[in-house]
Amino acid sequence: MRVLPLFVALSIFVVPVTVDAQTIGFDDVADGTTVADRYASSGVVFSGPGDGPATFGVFGSPASFRNYLVGEHEGTEDKNDTSEFGNGKPAVEIGFRFVQEDAKTPGVTSRVSLVIIYLNRGSRARIRALDVEGLVLTETVVEGVLGAYAIPAELSATGIAAVRVTFERDKGFEDNAGIDDLSFGPVVAPSAQ
Repeated sequence: MRVLPLFVALSIFVVPVTVDAQTIGFDDVADGTTVADRYASSGVVFSGPGDGPATFGVFGSPASFRNYLVGEHEGTEDKNDTSEFGNGKPAVEIGFRFVQEDAKTPGVTSRVSLVIIYLNRGSRARIRALDVEGLVLTETVVEGVLGAYAIPAELSATGIAAVRVTFERDKGFEDNAGIDDLSFGPVVAPSAQ
């Protein structure tokens, strides 16, 4: 009989749990749905001020019809005193973190791509990838361009545990900018990367 050393025998049964690569288009739920942990089984949990990010489909997403994700409920009534439709408040941060297969345990990925939706000229979307300690691994800034209603962005780094998307404007404010077609993965345990 052949006897394996204990560390070899144990390593045979230790397999990193992963969530395969995913793309989320936010079209599987109704307009106005708060998503928070809606996609936890796909490897991502959302957060933000108030009730958190919600789907918005009043206009339809130019990236993938119908919904896209905004930082808070926009509603269906225009409350702006300008030509910009919205709830009369600046667009708020959209945050998300990665979780493993059990939908609770923190996870990491090495690639995140998304599409910035309805970012006006003069506005910026700052997208930061954070590690498990909350430190910035990498970031990219997307500038709003006249007539560009869907602008793709991608981040790559080892150990991305969370992402924060903030909307900025030098003058006035950006109202209903958001994200769509979030793609990432695979999600693995932080120690596996």
